[in-house]
Amino acid sequence: MITKLCELAGIARSAYYKWLKWTPSTRELENIALAKEVKRRYDK
Repeated sequence: MITKLCELAGIARSAYYKWLKWTPSTRELENIALAKEVKRRYDK
């Protein structure tokens, strides 16, 4: 099933499994938190 889905999406099966195990770095987590704060202040 995964093979067919990857084929449909045009990605390698290995890329899917790599993405599945991916964890964000400290820098990426900081960027996510900052983006949420910017959005919160904009909405306010």
